[in-house]
Amino acid sequence: MKRINYRGPLTGCNFHCSYCPLKRVGGGFSFDQKCLVRFTDFIKNSAAETYSVLFTPYGEAMQYGYYTDALGALSKLANVAAVSVQTNFSFDADTFLKRLTTTGADFSKIKLWCTFHPEYFTAAEFAEKAGRLYESIELSVGAVGTEAGILEIQELRRALNPEIYLWINAHEGRKTEYHAKTIAAFCAIDPFFPLQLAKRRCNRNCAGVLVDGRGEAVRCVRHKERLGNLYRGGLKEPEKTAKCDCFLSYNNRLDIPENRYLSHLRLIERTKAQAVFFDIDGTLTGTDEPQEDILNALVYLSARYRLFAATSLPYASAKRTLGKLHRYFSDGVFADGAYLSAGGQKTVIPLDDTLLTGGTEYMENGTLYKRVFKNTPENIKRIKSGIGEHARCAIQGGTVGIVAKTATKQNGVAAIAKHLKLSKDRIVTVGDSENDRGMLSAYNGFSVGNKLNGFLKIRIANLPFLLTP
Repeated sequence: MKRINYRGPLTGCNFHCSYCPLKRVGGGFSFDQKCLVRFTDFIKNSAAETYSVLFTPYGEAMQYGYYTDALGALSKLANVAAVSVQTNFSFDADTFLKRLTTTGADFSKIKLWCTFHPEYFTAAEFAEKAGRLYESIELSVGAVGTEAGILEIQELRRALNPEIYLWINAHEGRKTEYHAKTIAAFCAIDPFFPLQLAKRRCNRNCAGVLVDGRGEAVRCVRHKERLGNLYRGGLKEPEKTAKCDCFLSYNNRLDIPENRYLSHLRLIERTKAQAVFFDIDGTLTGTDEPQEDILNALVYLSARYRLFAATSLPYASAKRTLGKLHRYFSDGVFADGAYLSAGGQKTVIPLDDTLLTGGTEYMENGTLYKRVFKNTPENIKRIKSGIGEHARCAIQGGTVGIVAKTATKQNGVAAIAKHLKLSKDRIVTVGDSENDRGMLSAYNGFSVGNKLNGFLKIRIANLPFLLTP
């Protein structure tokens, strides 16, 4: 599928935001409309290719009905997978939907990239409008990440439907680097915000082009090397490099792992899920994420997915640690995979009680499945010499747990999945430490906090827009 970002000669904007780096003087609407008609005709007549199209003007396209008509016309084409437009959301939603309906548009293909400008909307107004449109049109919402706008952006996140992705653009006009607390606040809302801050050069391993009204093509908004003309064919590959620090540039990169979650149209490529397995310590509890946010996310998730614990804690300890969150986790993987609970069935993996003595013993119906010792150098030395290859130990803060060698979180998740007939590719795992790496690697894994690299770092509150049933 070919990605095309289209930017015609339109420059007029009905907003004049103080932080906008662009000078947007209106004019040339008739020429812009002619250019847009030519572009849509080209797509229509290129039936051999499949396209994803984003209108990304230097003005507010949705002031003009001909952009709505173009969205509708392209959505009806078999060779168009999706079509979207960047907008400041100033258009009338009812008029927009009625006009699309009149054109016979395929609403499933039309998307919106909606930017929140607090100088023109309150968070409540914007969220209410986004919610109404989201019932008919898939959309994402975003904002410019100004230091002064943090509270308004946080308010917008609270007001939005939790399924709607709220992205944050780095403020290009900022005088100084972001404070660490500001970065943390933005990352809590948008797990992809770090991509905005990375200093990188294009490596030319990219997909997609940016096309202007005359059909002239460049790689992206940062890469000005001319590649040819879309209408005359024969676009060449770029020879030069450029900085790669905005979404319309880095999202084309094929070497950025996070791009597998982000579509060309700045929508989340959501992970299909049946069940979600959560570590507890450091993931659901003992984090800097507000418990109210975690609780709200679990309420939402529990109505759509099966939720399970996946913890090193024994069952009773897990229940105490979770507190009021326990109601969502009656089943799961406990005691580092040595105790499983699913669908009313309890299973333990026995630990050879002759390997070691002492410590705290955990038993089910007379069967030992875990021993826990204090984490001291003497105990670790004794444990390692005592268990040999017959068991395994896991250090968790001030304790060392001993379980059977085959007892792991990953194996526990697999056993529950088999018992409940869950599809492996629709299992999501969330954890925060090396003890979780196995289950995160084996399934659709997300990490919490800064201890575990190699996975997308998220907040629990992000899951509603990252997953889909």
